[in-house]
Amino acid sequence: MYLTLRKVYGIELASVEDVVETALADPVEASLLGVDTGLPMLLVHRTALDGSGRPVEWTRSVFRCDRFRFVARSRLGDQQAADDQAAAGQNADNQTAAEAQAAERDDGAPLDVTGRRARARSGTVAR
Repeated sequence: MYLTLRKVYGIELASVEDVVETALADPVEASLLGVDTGLPMLLVHRTALDGSGRPVEWTRSVFRCDRFRFVARSRLGDQQAADDQAAAGQNADNQTAAEAQAAERDDGAPLDVTGRRARARSGTVAR
């Protein structure tokens, strides 16, 4: 979609904000996702802005908590990346055991908040 915005419409994105929060599944979402009404879900709102601050994308996505994986990647300038790497080295001792274990075995399987493999519930959801 972003490629189409740029090539076909000449729209360059300048920033994107994702807001993640919890919400309870309403009857329609529960039916679509194969869960019980009222089950805790993750709700993600995304807003993308062009260089002038004009919104060009707004989404609302609902995810099952047992089938959600969050990954954030950022491309930084050379100096910013060097500064961040130095700071990460200084803060490495603050990493929790669960974070270290999760980083070592990152094979794409979902982890629960303790760093253990999350148990899948019945039903399927496309990733």
